[in-house]
Amino acid sequence: CCQTPRVPRVLPRLLPRDGETRSFIAIYLACMRGARSMATQASKRVRATDTPCIVQMQQMLRGREGVLSLAQGIVHWPPPEAALAAGVAAMGERSTSLYGPDDGLPELRAALKEKLRVENGIDGGEVMVTAGANQAYTNVVLSLLDAGDAAALFRPYYFNHLMALQMTG
Repeated sequence: CCQTPRVPRVLPRLLPRDGETRSFIAIYLACMRGARSMATQASKRVRATDTPCIVQMQQMLRGREGVLSLAQGIVHWPPPEAALAAGVAAMGERSTSLYGPDDGLPELRAALKEKLRVENGIDGGEVMVTAGANQAYTNVVLSLLDAGDAAALFRPYYFNHLMALQMTG
């Protein structure tokens, strides 16, 4: 918040006349109030981005009965018991509550690189682990393209790929 144009007007009200500063929390809360009031409109990049087709379908189908949307592959059953137990166990580990490496856990990346080398004959490359293909694609777009750069999408493409390109400007 301290980089927003609103802060110079906010900070003098937070600093008492005797020169003592108020607590960090008071400044933080004031900045957050300012950020919230400024955040009522999304950036031009986001406003120029298409509404996801899945959201459009949800809006179209809202309140209708007897209609099944095939717009998104949603799993209608719970994870296996072993996966749930592993998740519960992981919550108790300290490393679970820490920030992880942006490119994925080193052990997992090393195992994937070894798999690619042994099973696929691919050696010498780097591997990134993401939460999904959309995150990976967006990471690549944001890392390699600047606003105004040309990019080609070949049909058929996933709608999120177009949205990632639109958000780069």
